[in-house]
Amino acid sequence: MIGEVRVIRLSGASLAGLVLVAGIAHAAVGPVRFLADSLPKNRGTDVQLDTNPARLTGRQESPNAISFLLPQGVQFDRHAVKHECSQARAAAAGCPRVSQIGFGHLALHASGYLFPGGETNFIAYMTAFLSPATVAGDRGSLVMEVHWIGAKQLVATANKYFGTHLKSKYSVIGRIITLRAGRYGLEFSFSSMPGGVEVPPAFQARGVRAYIKRFKLILGRVRRVRVPFTRTEKVGTATITIHDHKLVGHHLISRPASCPSSRQWPWQLRLGFPEGEQRITGSVGCR
Repeated sequence: MIGEVRVIRLSGASLAGLVLVAGIAHAAVGPVRFLADSLPKNRGTDVQLDTNPARLTGRQESPNAISFLLPQGVQFDRHAVKHECSQARAAAAGCPRVSQIGFGHLALHASGYLFPGGETNFIAYMTAFLSPATVAGDRGSLVMEVHWIGAKQLVATANKYFGTHLKSKYSVIGRIITLRAGRYGLEFSFSSMPGGVEVPPAFQARGVRAYIKRFKLILGRVRRVRVPFTRTEKVGTATITIHDHKLVGHHLISRPASCPSSRQWPWQLRLGFPEGEQRITGSVGCR
């Protein structure tokens, strides 16, 4: 069961208004936060996702899928990156920095590997990149590179005790989908959970558990491009041409241009578990 939903008001001109936090057993689960950028017209937006997915199920297991949906009217501009990561480099977990659109980290809790007893946390960095769409009609692909801290020794130990086949660095590729109808207009979706570890049944039977207890991701980027233009000025009896330029900002994600009648922008987080999907729904104040 999902616990009480708390609304936290944040002050400061750089914030978009409200942050909705769904709390479970006094732990932060599933906030989506909109942070204002300075240009253009204060509409640029970052999206921050911070959740403890293990608290959404009584079995303490990691989700096998995750997606989050943003409100209808949200704008997505792929020109926020100079070059997208190719599909080949995305699959090889080797995307270039110019295609980066976000970052985060996750904590994986493991227990029971000493048969019985033994528990520890594994930490991984996540880096998000933009890649061309792999499904016709999508806005693009969201590439999540997962890099376990401690690399070779940690991964070798995990594989030994958990019966898994982890790599020290790998990528998970998700979809960026435009939704044409309903409350939501943009969806970021992974059919495989970044950082998720599936413990083989034989090890589960001996009490081995591994589940994500924190998943934090920030998405957002702006690229300002110099656009040249010319203008004329009259100097005395002569007319001269002046070469000038302006900066045009390309924001990866921008808030809707206007507020809905409810003065609230909705969002939703979906986490897939073997026992069924869990959804957290909230809204962000619009002003």
